[in-house]
Amino acid sequence: MRAKSVIKLADSKMQITLNFITSRFEEYNRLMFGGVLPPLPIKLGRARTRLGSLCYSYKRGLFGLGKREIYNLHMRFSTYYDLSQEMWEDIIIHEMIHYYLITTKQQDKTPHGPNFRRMMKDINQKFGRNIRVSVKKV
Repeated sequence: MRAKSVIKLADSKMQITLNFITSRFEEYNRLMFGGVLPPLPIKLGRARTRLGSLCYSYKRGLFGLGKREIYNLHMRFSTYYDLSQEMWEDIIIHEMIHYYLITTKQQDKTPHGPNFRRMMKDINQKFGRNIRVSVKKV
């Protein structure tokens, strides 16, 4: 999630942990994504510019021919900022939407295209979340 909209850090309550991310991933996978998301590696870092991201690389067949294949797929979250539990949950769900679209081969041509925005809006309405395309820390 790139930095853009404003978040007040004065409301911060917790630092994210692997246990927190894993438990929320499992819960939201069942609740919001029908349990279709396979577990993936989750990494923590100290990035100042991203709160969360779904990371991966592409590879092609021999001599660069054939379909692009995604590999080294993992989620990464920054421990640099302390945010409210609700905000961290929204960030996790945001990254899970990206993962869902890749897993189900519905990936948009842009990171936050129409499929992403439709799913984000549906989850926000159905589950009372506040998932956004991006946030900026102040």
